[in-house]
Amino acid sequence: MNQQQKSRRTLYAIAYGFDIATTVLLSFFIITMAWMIPMTIATKRAMDEVGKNSEISHLSLGICHIFFMGLVSGILIICAQSSLTDVETPINEENSNKVIEG
Repeated sequence: MNQQQKSRRTLYAIAYGFDIATTVLLSFFIITMAWMIPMTIATKRAMDEVGKNSEISHLSLGICHIFFMGLVSGILIICAQSSLTDVETPINEENSNKVIEG
């Protein structure tokens, strides 16, 4: 695991900690648990996917966190997602010079 993957995993871990704290503190609202528990599980799953080939985008998870879980954990997930880059795949020069018409 390289340094970028470690820092992304750390951002997800901090967001996961905030999720657990938010879920516990707001557990007396039964209705809110319907979306807090699945979003907390999705954050844990996103943290476990870091560095694997099956990793997918979690931008929508970060946006939903901002609206439903809290600003801090949502921003952490979006920051972790924005640092996801595929630097090992070179740019295909044949497709980079094409002009899109329309």
